[in-house]
Amino acid sequence: MSKSVFGWDLPPGVSMRDIDPPEQPCEVCGQPSDSCICPECPVCGEQGNPKCYESHGLALSEKQIESKTISDQQIAMENQQEEGGY
Repeated sequence: MSKSVFGWDLPPGVSMRDIDPPEQPCEVCGQPSDSCICPECPVCGEQGNPKCYESHGLALSEKQIESKTISDQQIAMENQQEEGGY
């Protein structure tokens, strides 16, 4: 890769998102991974893994459900704004 006036030149079709993708929120509670409110699974020790709720007997708390609903609404609103161009 060569260096240009604007930074590194990337190959066509490659962006910085491909190299350093943004952090994804927890699949269960929708919070960033460093502030996830999900409990640790007593079987496998993972946190925020949806499979633990299906096969390891974990149950969603009201706080997790509320947090995920708010997160999904925010993401939908951001996507709608991006599509609308404002």
